[in-house]
Order: sequence, then structure tokens, then C-alpha cells
Amino acid sequence: MSDKVQNEKENESQIQILYLYQILLKYFDQENPTSAMELLQAMHDYHQISVYRTTFPQNK
Repeated sequence: MSDKVQNEKENESQIQILYLYQILLKYFDQENPTSAMELLQAMHDYHQISVYRTTFPQNK
């Protein structure tokens, strides 16, 4: 994989993390918890980003 392609993928991942953080801060807190599926839907609704359920760690 070329350095340019790898850098683009890393940048995309970083942007997704920032969007996720923004959604968590704005819409969810201890009084309003969320599930992984709700986060997936919010990422799609607010930023048109599709992520997979396996992106988020599962509670055990």
C-alpha cells in the first residue's frame, strides 16, 4: 500500500473518531446512555458515515 493511501485511511479513521466523540458529547451522557447500534445510526444520520458494529468494543 502506498504511503498516500495509508495516510488517507489514517486520516479517515481519525475523522470518524472525532465525529463519534462529537456525537457522544452532544447526544449521550450518563443519564442518556446509548448502545452500539444507536451510535452506528447516529454516525450515519449526522455524518453519512457507515461503520460496523465490530468497530465498538462490547461490554462483558
